[in-house]
Amino acid sequence: MLLRSSFIFRERFNLSDNRILDDEDGDEVPVPFAPGAPRGGAFAGAWRNYLLTTVFKTGFMYKITGSPSVILVLENKILVGREGRPHLGEAVGRKLVLSFFEHVDRDLVQRVDRTDLIMKQQLLTLAELLQNLGVFVLPVDPDRTAGETECLLEMQYKHFPVLRYDKLVESAAGVHMYTLDNEVLAEEAALAPEEADQRTKMVLARCLERNGGLGADETLRNAWSLTLPELEARAAPYLPAPAVPPAPVAPPAPRGRGRGGRGRGRG
Repeated sequence: MLLRSSFIFRERFNLSDNRILDDEDGDEVPVPFAPGAPRGGAFAGAWRNYLLTTVFKTGFMYKITGSPSVILVLENKILVGREGRPHLGEAVGRKLVLSFFEHVDRDLVQRVDRTDLIMKQQLLTLAELLQNLGVFVLPVDPDRTAGETECLLEMQYKHFPVLRYDKLVESAAGVHMYTLDNEVLAEEAALAPEEADQRTKMVLARCLERNGGLGADETLRNAWSLTLPELEARAAPYLPAPAVPPAPVAPPAPRGRGRGGRGRGRG
């Protein structure tokens, strides 16, 4: 139960408009987030999993708007089971296995580190990746925990569209050189008809947000808290039409077995 004494210093320390960061036991810990900043807890975990499993998929190349670098995702597996609970305020994001590339021309990219033939790999969380690309600089705050910093950085992916490419090996051009093909917004790819059975609540809630389908005072978190059937109904106008299966081809008619008589003449 919250007492009036809990709010005595809210105005003095400019905490009256704070967001709340939920820990795993459901306790609410006030933190000095800017208005509109994300909450932690289940919502932050769902957003992180959405980025890992829906946006950054293994085997594709990606480019984040504002960055000259191209990255190849080599592994993004989310381990099963539950890890030991981290200390409150720690960063908890899982690491992607990545390799960085740079443009040779518009559609041809080559590995950044070319000192040997081995594909150089880096282990970075989603937050660390955004920091390394340098497209967003989070203001310094010595009182902000690593966990809060991680949440704030991860939510910036809403504002920096991620492009996804197929990669075509260009062995004639050199080692670890690829042509970028089939450019698409990574979040749009999650709405393809063939992905219909993989559309989670976050996929649909984000579809509503990106297409202006949220209410005046509705946030991404509010939409995500709805049921899956509710989200499917609301997102339906923004989803691509399901692919029409090709018409079945009728099997060829069986050949008739005539009784044509054989000639008896000797000729």
